[in-house]
Order: sequence, then structure tokens, then C-alpha cells
Amino acid sequence: MKDLSKDELVEAYLSHLLEHGKSPASIYRFCKDLGIEERQFYDCAPSFKALEGGVWKGLFEQTHQALEADDDYKDYAVRQKLAAFYFTFLEVALNQRSFISLRFPGFPQGLACPSLKGLREAFESYVQRLVHEGLENGEVAKRGKLSEAYSKAFFAQWVFVIDFWLKDESEQFSRTDALVDKSVALAFDAVGSQVIDSAFDMLRFLVGRNTTV
Repeated sequence: MKDLSKDELVEAYLSHLLEHGKSPASIYRFCKDLGIEERQFYDCAPSFKALEGGVWKGLFEQTHQALEADDDYKDYAVRQKLAAFYFTFLEVALNQRSFISLRFPGFPQGLACPSLKGLREAFESYVQRLVHEGLENGEVAKRGKLSEAYSKAFFAQWVFVIDFWLKDESEQFSRTDALVDKSVALAFDAVGSQVIDSAFDMLRFLVGRNTTV
């Protein structure tokens, strides 16, 4: 029996998933085909679903690490930080776009998808830190308990952005880039105090599919 690292195991699983369009018949069969003992799989994850959940969370972690390594990121305004997160995530996710296309349940179904649980928890924790920073510097308005729901609203926005990106057929996903800019502006105007202008701009963008951005 040979030994595989966790990354090699994940790569083998994703290769099978994308080549066959479905998970292996069983963990036993998957391990047998790889020539490894079952315990090696269970050292990495308790199930195929959990393994996929790790792939989703790994995309978040890669994105976060890339942002933290950027010397300019810490000086961004809060809305710029969130936009940078979206842009960086979509760049990182290009390497797994086939997996995401196969497994992403779409909007709004993705809001309650079990495979996205770890990703959702990591993202909402990240957004909560941004909101706290925004409350301190005035970018985010204090609205009592409503402020506590901002992270859930931003997760819904993120799921919508991913869904839009997967359907985007524009060159280099330029329409998704425009969506990120407009949706982040709208969101922070909403949690601030200038929602009207941004809402109009966002609506015009979404209905004007054939107009120049």
C-alpha cells in the first residue's frame, strides 16, 4: 500500500468527480482504486461530502491568505476590503471552476447548502470583523441588532456573485467584475446611509444586460 498526502487524496477525488460527474461508488472502492488503505481517507475526512466541504473552505483560506500577504490590503477602506475579497476569491476559484460548476447549487439554494457550511462560517466570521471595523470608523451605521445580521446578508450577496460568475459568458468575466463593484457599493451604502443612488445603479446594471458597463 502507498501513502498519499491529503492534497493528493483531494486531487484524486476531484479528478474522479469531474471525469465521471459523480462521487465514487464508495470510500472502499475509491481507496482500492488508489491502492491505499481506507484509514488514509478517514485521516483526511469522514465522508466524501466532508471532503468537498474542505475544498470549499480551502478556497476561502487561499483567498484570505492572499489578502493578508498584500501589504496594501490592511490600509483599504472596509468596502474596498470586501471587494478585494470577492475579486481574489474569483481569481483563486478559477482553478476549481469545473468543480464549482458541478457542485454549486445556485442562488438562493446555496444559502442553505450543507457542503458550504464551513465556508459560510469562515466567511461570516470574516465579514463580522469587517463590520466591526466599519462601525468603529463610521463606514457602517449603528443600527442595533440589525447590525448583527449584516454578515448573513453579505453571505447571500456572495452566493449571488458566485452564481452570476458561473453564468457569465462575457470576456474575462468582465460583467462579474462590474457586478462586484456595484453590489459592494450598494451593500455598503445600505449599511451606511446612501442606498438610493447605488440601488438605482445596481438595478440599471441588472436589467441592462446588453448595455455598456
